[in-house]
Amino acid sequence: MSELPPIGAVQLQDGSATLYEQILADKATSYDCVVSYFQYGLEDSLKACVLNSLLHQYMAATFIDALKGGQGYTKVAMRESHHRDCLGMWFMAMSDKACAESMNNTMNEHLAVARA
Repeated sequence: MSELPPIGAVQLQDGSATLYEQILADKATSYDCVVSYFQYGLEDSLKACVLNSLLHQYMAATFIDALKGGQGYTKVAMRESHHRDCLGMWFMAMSDKACAESMNNTMNEHLAVARA
C-alpha cells in the first residue's frame, strides 16, 4: 500500500483539461502508460446515458485500431463510465516506444478527428 500513488478528487470545469503525472520511484518497466478521463456531463436524463453509450460504441473500434494498429502501442483500451452521476469515458494507452506525453497528444488528436 505504501507504494501506491495518492488519489484525490478533482472538479472538472467545462472546456478545461487537468493533467496529473505520477512517476514511480522504482521504475521496473520500460513502458509508459497514459490514462485519460473525458467527462461528458451529469447523468440528468436517459437520453444522455444512451448518447454516452452510443458514442462509446461508435468510437471504440476506430480508437483501438488507430492507436494499437496505427501507432503500434502495446495496449489500448476505452471504456464508458457512469460514476456518481457523471457520464464520461476512460482511455488508456501503454507503449514501450512512445512517451506518455506523445501518447496523450495522439489520443487527443484522434478524439478531435472523431469529434469533427
